[in-house]
Amino acid sequence: MKKDIENSNFPLSDDELRKAFHRGLPEAPVTAWFTRKVMNRLPVRRRRMLSLLEWVTYGVSAAALLVFWGTWLGHVNATGTITVGDLRQLFTLMVLSCLPAVAYLGPKVSAWLRA
Repeated sequence: MKKDIENSNFPLSDDELRKAFHRGLPEAPVTAWFTRKVMNRLPVRRRRMLSLLEWVTYGVSAAALLVFWGTWLGHVNATGTITVGDLRQLFTLMVLSCLPAVAYLGPKVSAWLRA
């Protein structure tokens, strides 16, 4: 087999490779408990901690949102009226205010749903 591969100018097809690998591999035992035994031997999953970069990003985004909310509220108080542009800015600020919470809680909720 080795000589055939060395002398061949063409790569083996997927089927040929699968057959070559299966010739020398032992078959897995057929038992109902095989998968459970293998899974029980795997190491325990470690909980993922937020990295420093993520915490800095959350802090910067929270500070920026506070500044933008303060600026918007100051503008509305100074003018005494709310225009269509102010409502667009309000909607944008509301959406942007939800994004850090979604980014933080999204992985936790998806992990909870998978469990």
